[in-house]
Amino acid sequence: TTAPCKGDSPPRSAGYWNWVDEELVFYDAEVVDKNHQRSDADTFIVLYHEAFHQYIHYSTGELPPHSWFNEGTGDYFSGSVIKDGRLQKIGPNPWRLHTIKDAIRANAFVPWKQMIEYEQPQYYAPAIVHVCYAQGWSMIYFLRKSEVVEKRPEWKKILPTYFDTLKSAYGDKLVELDVLGKKDDKDAKGKAGLEARKAAIEAAFKDVDLDELEEAWKTFTLAIEDFKRR
Repeated sequence: TTAPCKGDSPPRSAGYWNWVDEELVFYDAEVVDKNHQRSDADTFIVLYHEAFHQYIHYSTGELPPHSWFNEGTGDYFSGSVIKDGRLQKIGPNPWRLHTIKDAIRANAFVPWKQMIEYEQPQYYAPAIVHVCYAQGWSMIYFLRKSEVVEKRPEWKKILPTYFDTLKSAYGDKLVELDVLGKKDDKDAKGKAGLEARKAAIEAAFKDVDLDELEEAWKTFTLAIEDFKRR
């Protein structure tokens, strides 16, 4: 999670990027199994996720992307496997896979047409936040890993177009605010950020049949090999 807070962690979070104090905060989640084998896997899941938030904060000019992109990409990188200082692979997120599979089977997921436009309050709604996090991860994983996406130019361009448009649109709006003497006006910057996010969505999903994309995502996600439930 991202958090503009000081001191205590946000409720129910395993860690957070505190942009106010420029702190990356998480706890040591090492576990020891019955055979006395130690594992830091959960610690690194949180580290890789929160480190992405730190990166995205600065790369977008301090503008948070839509939560499906922001949290979903953080969870995507949390599946990184690093050995001897080198990235070996990026696999499924073990915290999210079963949740989204269950949601798809129960038809309890959020339709893509709604999800891609969710702002943070909608994404964090208590009744569905667990599904939103799992779905955000699975959407990014699908768009980055699916062979079907690789063969469809209008799908393959979604993520880079979203990111590039978000940065450029927000940058242009900040220049406009500077000219108007409103570069430090929080309300004006908030409106500019909202407009930049909308522009990014429009550009990324132009000419995309969202119903077709959603069906391909469901098929791909349900086919991912299961982790053993802990």
